[in-house]
Amino acid sequence: MPRQRQRKKSANQRPGQRRNRKRVRQNVKDKLFRYLFERDREALLDLYNALNGTDQSADPAMHCFL
Repeated sequence: MPRQRQRKKSANQRPGQRRNRKRVRQNVKDKLFRYLFERDREALLDLYNALNGTDQSADPAMHCFL
């Protein structure tokens, strides 16, 4: 059975009070990624090459499904 991590309480946090953390919703990050890269195929290809360590060039027959 996995052990749960115990959270450290900060000095100014009262018992029973949760920390107010800001979280980024996954769908917001997805929309931002699509907005940045669906219009600029060259930038998307540059990102792909950087992540995969390749040096592919733009091919008119290449399709991308965002």
